[in-house]
Amino acid sequence: MALRLTRVLKGYRIVDLSERTEPGKALGPDGRLRWFFTRVFPYPQPGGEWMRDIVMESHISTHVEGPSHYVDAIALKEGVGKDLSQLPLISYFGEAVLVKCDKIPDNSPITVDHLKDAGVREGDIVIIGLSGRAGQAAPYMSDEATRWLADLPIKMIGFDRTIGIENRVRLSGVTDARERLEGMLLHKMMCENDIPIIEVLANLEQLKRTRFFLFAFPAYLTGLESFPIRAVAFEPLDET
Repeated sequence: MALRLTRVLKGYRIVDLSERTEPGKALGPDGRLRWFFTRVFPYPQPGGEWMRDIVMESHISTHVEGPSHYVDAIALKEGVGKDLSQLPLISYFGEAVLVKCDKIPDNSPITVDHLKDAGVREGDIVIIGLSGRAGQAAPYMSDEATRWLADLPIKMIGFDRTIGIENRVRLSGVTDARERLEGMLLHKMMCENDIPIIEVLANLEQLKRTRFFLFAFPAYLTGLESFPIRAVAFEPLDET
């Protein structure tokens, strides 16, 4: 069996879709500096092996968000939604489809038609990006597209830094944090339906195919609403 799997994997090209980050330089999805620092210490005493203390936020670099990220926040109570460790392992890998957004005009919505044209199907991991823009010029998710994906349902959704994850037009001018949270429809629809969200994907331009296999595992730690991942795409070499 092991040899058979080895032969199968030789038929795939591997692409790392993770954003590399350094202590003191980690950026969140909004581009602001986030906590990520390390300190070396000897164990069990001076002269022993080296280990590191790690101080970090859970939403740095390429990371996946689970149901409790939004569900607990909206309920103002921990433990209402599932944490990352409570989702089945199969939630974090599967067949993925790439939705390229380079043809969508500046500051325009990603529609259901865009998703259908990209070939999104039930059970897919949907990866959205490659708009070539950022900030207010980037395309953003429409409410209709968000509901359509949740209703299919899809398995997982991911974005690079060139996409507005929430409906920018509807949230425009909303400054109250609670009101903004309540208006985050994509987070609401995905988290309430146990659909993980990947943010800050990278290197999507290195993909040669729009369909591939994706692995995006978080650490198996309890109580976490989010954690950095190593997102890895496997592209078949012998399929058209």
